[in-house]
Parts: sequence; C-alpha cells; structure tokens
Amino acid sequence: MKKLVLVLFFILPLALAEASLPEARAEDERPVAFPNPASDFIGLSNDDAVQQLVIYNFSGREVCSFRASKGQRYNVSGLPSGMYLVQFLDAQSRIFHTQRLQKR
Repeated sequence: MKKLVLVLFFILPLALAEASLPEARAEDERPVAFPNPASDFIGLSNDDAVQQLVIYNFSGREVCSFRASKGQRYNVSGLPSGMYLVQFLDAQSRIFHTQRLQKR
C-alpha cells in the first residue's frame, strides 16, 4: 500500500509533468544574441527557429521588438545603457529561450 501511495503522489506527477514539457533544446542549439555587451547592433546565431525577438528592460517593459530573418542585424543603439532580457519566439509566438543582454 505504501508503494502505491508513493507512486501515485510522487512519481506519477513527475512523469506527467516531464511528458507535457516542450522539447528541450540542447545548449548549443539555442539562439544567442551577440556581441554581448552590445553597443549599436546585435546579431543572432542559431536563429533558424526564431521568428521574432522581443527586448524587455528589467522592469518588465517591452522596449523594442524585431521580426527575425536569417543573418539580419538588429539596431539597439537607441536603448539606454543597462541590462535587458531578449526573448526568442518561434512561429507559434511561443517563447523558447530568454537571454540577458548588456547594452553599453
């Protein structure tokens, strides 16, 4: 009986949670904004699945957004110096990676 309770309350929920998570991307497959720290422009590596990138300040306010295309550079020269979060969105507008970006 104890084993059944253990399975029902601890192991089964963990297995279900893992099954419902989106497919994890390997560290080397994730998009990366570079250079970091940036001054005028950023580019993306591993940008095949990226449809849009959205930049937020640390108060959570969206400060700029770009429609992504392969090999494009994105102008961040108008942003004040500081730390930002860059969210990478896929074709279904789902966030699949977030990166910190320092602007100089």
